[in-house]
Amino acid sequence: MPSRHFSGRNVKRNTSLWASFALEWEGFKIYIGSDSGYSTQFKEIGEKFKEFDLAFLECGQYGKYWPQIHMFPEETVKAAKDINAKILFPVHWGKFVLSVHPWNEPIRRLMAEAKMQEQEVVSPKIGEAYVLGEQFSQEKWWNFEENN
Repeated sequence: MPSRHFSGRNVKRNTSLWASFALEWEGFKIYIGSDSGYSTQFKEIGEKFKEFDLAFLECGQYGKYWPQIHMFPEETVKAAKDINAKILFPVHWGKFVLSVHPWNEPIRRLMAEAKMQEQEVVSPKIGEAYVLGEQFSQEKWWNFEENN
């Protein structure tokens, strides 16, 4: 699958490739996205693969000056809808901050947009297990400033 991102962390750039993957595993269809800006390619992926049971899509470390590298949270929800993901599992936001936005801003914005777009989301605590096909009780663990 295509992906839009530069590669390399040193002086020498673009020496490795970024890609995303469509997997079938134990009867489930899973999409594993990589760091990427939003594009119409997500719609093309949805048309080709019809639907996914679960999609891991990046949601964080975005900035207005690099929209081709990381999606804004609302775009992550749009990408999930484009690929026909039953469940969106947002990644690339919860460990540490690499951008200028607050740590929990990505998930807060994503969850608000997902609610409006009626997109199911799972976001376990860091280290918490999630089993595809089993009931998951979502906690708003990222809202540590307020009561759940």
